[in-house]
Amino acid sequence: MPEFAGFDFSKLPADWSSKRGFWAADADSIRKRAQWVRQWLKERPEKDIVLIAHGDILRNITAGAKGPSEYAWKNAEVRIYHFDEKYVDQAECFLDEEGVVAAAGGYGPTSTEIDIVGA
Repeated sequence: MPEFAGFDFSKLPADWSSKRGFWAADADSIRKRAQWVRQWLKERPEKDIVLIAHGDILRNITAGAKGPSEYAWKNAEVRIYHFDEKYVDQAECFLDEEGVVAAAGGYGPTSTEIDIVGA
């Protein structure tokens, strides 16, 4: 695809777009993938990281001890998170929201909503 010509996807596993196994769309796979993302972010040396993702996975990445967020992310919304001190050294390493920086655009149906209800 010409729009991705400058991106290096060589470090991604061959099955990353398969929607199977680790990449499956069921709730347990998404939860495990979100936990993996939080662990990966925690291990990064950078102080500030920008994460761009779809709302479905963001609700799980920003999950707390009570479960995934039910927040409907807006298009191009920016929020700041840090690791919750109570969980930072645990496997889940949950995040805690610091605040909203900007919320641009409106709400559009998520990929899950499109798949389930044909929105």
